Amino acid sequence: MPRKKNDGRGRLGGRQAGTPNKDNPLKTMLHEHSVGYFTPSIDANTLDFLKDENGQTYPEYRDSTLSRFDVDCLQMKATDRAKVELEILQYHTPKLQSITAEMGVTDRTLTFSQKFSLIANGKELPPSET
Repeated sequence: MPRKKNDGRGRLGGRQAGTPNKDNPLKTMLHEHSVGYFTPSIDANTLDFLKDENGQTYPEYRDSTLSRFDVDCLQMKATDRAKVELEILQYHTPKLQSITAEMGVTDRTLTFSQKFSLIANGKELPPSET
């Protein structure tokens, strides 16, 4: 809802209601590049590193289309691939806050001599927890 004059929320200023954001050519170019990088467009049958010693494409990649990102990941070592996955996770997974919990354990188990002592002094035994 647009601001009104004398609405009690301070001075007026800023954009008019309904004004669209300015186009940013750099952001548009980066977005298009990223979409192209993650869009499947490469035939896996044409990639030599996905072929076995007989020249056949491995069954899990046969007749599939991969993105440039997939191809790059397949050529990385497992440790590097894991690092990349962790870096990407930061952008779409919320970080967990650290939580401290103070917990105490009360042991209600009594030995035979403690139970006998309570009975001898005329006190009742506490209910046993199962």
